Amino acid sequence: MSFGSTPPHSYPYRPLNQDVGNPGYGTYSERLKHSGLGIVSFLTAICMGFALFALIAVAAIIEGSNPGGMDEESASAIIVGLCVFAIIGLTFLGLALGFVGIFAANRNRIFPILGVMFNGLLLLAITALFLIGIATG
Repeated sequence: MSFGSTPPHSYPYRPLNQDVGNPGYGTYSERLKHSGLGIVSFLTAICMGFALFALIAVAAIIEGSNPGGMDEESASAIIVGLCVFAIIGLTFLGLALGFVGIFAANRNRIFPILGVMFNGLLLLAITALFLIGIATG
């Protein structure tokens, strides 16, 4: 093995406008398209993460603005609870879309994998919040 020679396919950079076949890389026209379901899954995770953060902030403001705390039977508490369950449902939907996107043929899998990871982390965070709430009474 000589230090001056390199294998013919080890050069990772190609001119942008050439459709050159390269072993192991494929051509530019053969690039896989991103999975639409994966993009939706990823965006669902991002949006539901922001929605959960905003909902926790709203619940904290409601809790702090009432002298005795939030009344569990008030309309605002019921709306916050329903919003939490809507976020959980949409997060499960994003998780399912991510899994479907992972197994889609001839599609790039980066967005479905990110969607599954972020939706899974969001479900873990919601479960942790529920368990903390149960433990504190």
